[in-house]
Amino acid sequence: MRYLLIFLFTCNLYASNNSWIPVISDRENFQFSDAISEHTQIKLVDLNRVGPTQRITVRDLLSSVRGKNLLLITHGFNMTYTYSLDQFTIYHKHFHKKYDQIIGYLWPGGNQWWEYRHARRRTLDELPYRLLATISQLKAVSKNVDILAHSMGCRLTLEMLNLSAIPLVRNLFLTAPAVSSTALQLDQTYHEATHNSKHVYVFHSKNDEVASYAFPIVEGDRSLGLEGAKHPDLLPFNVTMIDCSHCVDSHSGYDNALFFKSYVKKILSPKS
Repeated sequence: MRYLLIFLFTCNLYASNNSWIPVISDRENFQFSDAISEHTQIKLVDLNRVGPTQRITVRDLLSSVRGKNLLLITHGFNMTYTYSLDQFTIYHKHFHKKYDQIIGYLWPGGNQWWEYRHARRRTLDELPYRLLATISQLKAVSKNVDILAHSMGCRLTLEMLNLSAIPLVRNLFLTAPAVSSTALQLDQTYHEATHNSKHVYVFHSKNDEVASYAFPIVEGDRSLGLEGAKHPDLLPFNVTMIDCSHCVDSHSGYDNALFFKSYVKKILSPKS
């Protein structure tokens, strides 16, 4: 039975009209957004919501992505399971031709606005170590690992990269990053993380209502996702700021911004 599942897994991954992707979850019971699971879980998930999820092992996943170009997508704060899958679906549709495999990553970021502090604490405690173990395993067998993170998911990703002793990521795409506008600058909180990604792309928008109003209230600082870096001249050479104010009109507006998606696709052209 196990070998049959592996066979079906492999067939699903490389089918031309594939709607199945592996989703890695550190949420309790895979879907619950308010608690960390005892162990990291992996399931095959049908983005069309037709087929049932299928649990797979780490060995199965690593065997299937050996030598491949990967994109791992993770969400931000206050995301239900369904909404997270909706986001994975959008980016899978636009970027699947640029990668051999797209992988979703779920973390317990709450599903109510008042859970901000709890979600933020999780991105600073156990979760970065969990994600580091996951990315390290993928990096060890794949050709390249790219990460696309949103909002508080950017904080989690940067915390993870801060912990790494070696470069893990080729392209790090950060949309509306919920961190300080100085965080990536020299000698600042996540400067070390920039050494562990070949390229870092920060997408920001002055129309981001969360970055504009909520972030300063809860963090007492200006968000990197609003106007980019406070002092661009202090950024590492591999960090690029992209102003999306002309096309992104809200915190979650990147999901539907053609400029953002076209920019990413250009980066992923054959020359890269």
